[in-house]
Amino acid sequence: MSEERKWAIHIANAIINRAIDKKINLGTSKLVKLMYLMQKEHILKFGIPMFDDEFNITNTGPMLKEVYNYYLPQGFIEFKDKIPPTIVLLDAHAEIVDQILDEYGDKKAYELVEITSNDEVYKYALENQEILNYKIPNNLFWKLNHNYKRLINSSICTKS
Repeated sequence: MSEERKWAIHIANAIINRAIDKKINLGTSKLVKLMYLMQKEHILKFGIPMFDDEFNITNTGPMLKEVYNYYLPQGFIEFKDKIPPTIVLLDAHAEIVDQILDEYGDKKAYELVEITSNDEVYKYALENQEILNYKIPNNLFWKLNHNYKRLINSSICTKS
């Protein structure tokens, strides 16, 4: 596993520990869907990804295969115990992690599949999956949001 790929695992470890602190039930699938929402929020707020890994396009919504494949073979269907920390989250990362855990932590994995599968970025990626090589590029979050805001602003301006 390359150093770049390990970064998503480090972030995932920190998310798992924060979820346990908040008494949020968390399994591998739910972790990956929450990481999608965190990545999107981080890019929209700060203009850069929280981690470099790109999500794969699957029939169950966005999938971060590196994270999923790392934990599932180790038997982490549901996380009960804290994982020895490998990083300390930056304040900006911690803010996003807490925000998403507070907003979506009570959701079941299947509910997060529905939420992320209906996300505009995922829908666009799904429609263009062959062009995108079955991945969701991190810059797509920002591009689609930026273009959407421009369209809204221009339509508001033309209505006055």
